[in-house]
Amino acid sequence: MPLMRFALLLSILSFAACAPKTPPETTAEPAEFSLEAQEIDPELGIGYAVLTADIDADGALDVVALSENRVIWYEAPDWTPHVVSQEAAVPHHVCFAAEDIDGDGDLDLALGADWQPRNTEAAGSLGWLEQGDDPRGEWTLHEVTSEPTLHRIRWADTDGDGQRELIVAPLHGRGTAAPAWHEGSGARLLALRHDGDDWPAEVVDDSFHVMHNFWAAQMDSDPADELLVASYEGVHLLDREADGSWTRTQISAGHEAPEGDQGAGEIKLGRLADGRRYIATVEPWHANHAVVYEETEDGWKRRILTDQLGAGHALWCADFDGDGDEELAVGWRGEGQGDFAQPGVAVFDPAKETGEWSYRIIDSGGMATEDLTAADLDADGLPEIIASGRATHNLEIYWNK
Repeated sequence: MPLMRFALLLSILSFAACAPKTPPETTAEPAEFSLEAQEIDPELGIGYAVLTADIDADGALDVVALSENRVIWYEAPDWTPHVVSQEAAVPHHVCFAAEDIDGDGDLDLALGADWQPRNTEAAGSLGWLEQGDDPRGEWTLHEVTSEPTLHRIRWADTDGDGQRELIVAPLHGRGTAAPAWHEGSGARLLALRHDGDDWPAEVVDDSFHVMHNFWAAQMDSDPADELLVASYEGVHLLDREADGSWTRTQISAGHEAPEGDQGAGEIKLGRLADGRRYIATVEPWHANHAVVYEETEDGWKRRILTDQLGAGHALWCADFDGDGDEELAVGWRGEGQGDFAQPGVAVFDPAKETGEWSYRIIDSGGMATEDLTAADLDADGLPEIIASGRATHNLEIYWNK
């Protein structure tokens, strides 16, 4: 049975004004919601990735987590773990994404592994796990291809044909090396189309360095998904034209520094109650700034929410309080400053009246966040946060009360 942990019951009084150093004081009133933590796995390992999906097709969302050596899905509502793949099949996992790959009606998992971030010449394995007759048993691994420093994968319909491609993003360009990761070849952002046993690949872009994450989203009026990319070069929008060519538009340079790291490392897209969008980032790579770019008539307005994170590593946008605005959940895995001194999770909330943002700390010290997501696990209309830890090696659900 899962271990319940209620120490993080949060009252509405725990909101604080978002005023780290450079951002102005905020006067936003806190939203009324609380989050209650349940640890469903205290020994996950390095929780590289977490997602939600109805794995057993029973109508309830399950939690799926990826550690360095296991792929596990936790069956709702008791969160019983089922290990469907282990490192014996493929070494050192790093990313995954759910899709019915073979068209049989059951969800499968694309899997990125052989994670060797400093080996920019070889390694980087891409495969997919096929669900069998019993989703609780071991799944079948199929090899697809390899790409050095393969780091992030997501499904997206980038050509608008109704079929989603697998977008594959390495962290580094081939042949690059520390500390000058930003010099030399860029990382090859790929779009793979599944065609039976074949996976033909298209190079979307090969100019970004330290391409830590990307997000697929509808950014214009056509049916195709666009790609938002966070890299050393900043925040960019990639759009596939009707002739198959890609346009690349810089939204921001991200964090700018005369020396050292710059650009952006994490990226997600949120929406406000008035219909405007915002792009959320962590800047720079593995660093301390949580930033939003708010959509305005004059373009994207950059706002620093905090500069006190310790190794910011996860973002998700969802309406946690039911007010129509999507709040921003932020996870960090290292020691920061002030309220963010211990690794954890926070939620930033935009205020309709003033446009300013406030925050509440969801977890301080109990979750060294490597990844997080949000979904309505109990079908009450409000999303929960699900987070996986790095140094803490745990998997938690933060129930929205």
